[in-house]
Order: sequence, then C-alpha cells, then structure tokens
Amino acid sequence: MATILMNVGIYDILNFKLAKKGAEAMRVFLVLFVMLIGAVGLTGCATAPTAEMLNAADYGIMPTTTFAKDSASTWIKMRLKDPDSAQITYGDIDRGWFREGFGGKTRYAWRLPTSVNAKNSFGGYTGAKPWMFYFHGEKMVGFGEHYRGGMIYVEMDGVDWGESNANLK
Repeated sequence: MATILMNVGIYDILNFKLAKKGAEAMRVFLVLFVMLIGAVGLTGCATAPTAEMLNAADYGIMPTTTFAKDSASTWIKMRLKDPDSAQITYGDIDRGWFREGFGGKTRYAWRLPTSVNAKNSFGGYTGAKPWMFYFHGEKMVGFGEHYRGGMIYVEMDGVDWGESNANLK
C-alpha cells in the first residue's frame, strides 16, 4: 500500500512539473505567435491606394470587350476540371488595381470582373466564384482567383492572349 501511495506521489510531482513546463512553453508560443501576427499585420496589410493615386495612375489602353471576354474565358477554361460546364457571367470593364502577395507592387489596369460556376470532379456545380482579370490594352497583366473565401492575385508579364487564344479554343 505504501508503494502505491509513493508511486502516485511521484506521478503527481512529475505531472505538476510537466504541466508547469507546458504552461511556460505555451506562454512562449503565444507571445511569439502574437509577435508574428503583428509583424504580418504591419507589413502585409497595406492600405488601398488613395483617390489621388487612382486618378494619377496609368491604366494603359482599354481592351476591347470581345478581347477581354475571350481572354478571360480561355484562361478560366484552362483551369477547370470540366471546362465545357463553365457558366461565366461578365461584368463591365472598369479601372482597377491589384497587389500581388503581401506588400507587393500595386498594379493599375483595366479590370474585367467575372463570376464562374462549373462542375467539380463529382459532377456537381460548385457555385459561382469571383474571378478578376486585368489588362493593359490587348495584354493580360494579372488575374485574381477565388481561394478559401478570399482572392489571390497574380501578376503576369503582359501575356498576349490575342495570339494564344487561337491555339487554346
């Protein structure tokens, strides 16, 4: 009986020491986590351009509606599992801007907003998701794709979809 009490006593002491070390480790982890979030918040979440910046920006030449829609359609269909099922709704071309990644360079271009609904691997429609396409004249310079409730923007080096579209349709 004394042995059992002693084993329980040693177990309690070890458990208390481990719990104490665990609490200290958790405290250090939380401090580092808060510091990391603060650093990302300060560097990654830049503000939107001011009205003066938007007015002074070079958006390039506005693309034709036909060119922009054809380019967007081609790009969308290349990325879908079932391209023939794509239901694409286009908005109006307007001036826009995007920033690639955290703290990346702000790009100004003509924006074509779209909404895409297509079938997934199981044959069911996924629901409409927003996509954005950015143009300087007849060149696509970026796009934004829906990802986990947000948008991911990718800058491109002025892909000329006028020449490429014929091969991809």
